[in-house]
Amino acid sequence: MPARWKTALIGAGVLVFVNLVLACGGALKPPVPVRHEMPIKAYRSTMPREPKTFAMDCELCSLYLGNRDRKALLAILCVEPETTTILYAYVRRDSLAGKQAFALLKDGKRHRLLATVHYPAGGTDADAVELDRIREPD
Repeated sequence: MPARWKTALIGAGVLVFVNLVLACGGALKPPVPVRHEMPIKAYRSTMPREPKTFAMDCELCSLYLGNRDRKALLAILCVEPETTTILYAYVRRDSLAGKQAFALLKDGKRHRLLATVHYPAGGTDADAVELDRIREPD
């Protein structure tokens, strides 16, 4: 449980999560629930070509699987928080999605984001996907 959340015992043993952020003026956002269009392990095993959206903990990384162009592409480590399943998402630096990803991740920290990804045509590596869109949750 994140440090900014605490638990309190109320009445006859009912456990309630108290968001201390709200008590402090709401400066921080509460954790984003994990939601996916399909289970991440099923996604990796079937490698569908159509885009799917996952709530992932994302950060910039320097691992370029296969023969990928480091100058043209941005590499993003995406970790599914419940299973710790890893995907490496690649996006062109000069694309809208690439610019959005860099703007969200340039601080070097890991962020819970909604990432829409797909497996490239002819792709054979279950770890490597292409990033279509990345955004903060609503």
